[in-house]
Amino acid sequence: ISGFVESNDKDNTIADLQQKVLNHDEVVAENIRLRQMLNYKSSHPEFTMTLAGIITKDFGTWSNTFTIDRGENMAVVVPSGVVGFITDVYPHSSRVQTILDPRSAIGVIVQRPESRLAGVVKGDGNHPNEPMMVNIARDGDVLVGDKLITSGYGGIYPKGLLVGNVLTITNDT
Repeated sequence: ISGFVESNDKDNTIADLQQKVLNHDEVVAENIRLRQMLNYKSSHPEFTMTLAGIITKDFGTWSNTFTIDRGENMAVVVPSGVVGFITDVYPHSSRVQTILDPRSAIGVIVQRPESRLAGVVKGDGNHPNEPMMVNIARDGDVLVGDKLITSGYGGIYPKGLLVGNVLTITNDT
């Protein structure tokens, strides 16, 4: 019986160490995310930013929303770009509609100085992970790799936030 107890103690020690490594890795990952957010906030003093956490996710076929633990009407961004905007405010939370939602639309401009072409980025229900830029001239100056930034029109998104990069160009017929 004592051999069984020793083996169990070793198993518990290994499991404890594995859990500590897992906890350490999670703290390191969180630290990296928080530093990125802090650097983003520091590099954009013109914006008033509030940190919020995601409470629930609701990614359906026709909607793409989630709930955060803050409540104000504003754009939702991360260091890598625009996420969406707050659509509903509750006493202790808010619902966020992402830019992937087919009901969303964001005024954008091509950041490249030679272009500055304006358009709208909206979610595509047929391709839920690929928003598209619409309302542009067929011969509009857009190139694969162009960065799209918010235009500042519409009252939700301030000008100059990264929305994304052009991956492909398809002309509608």
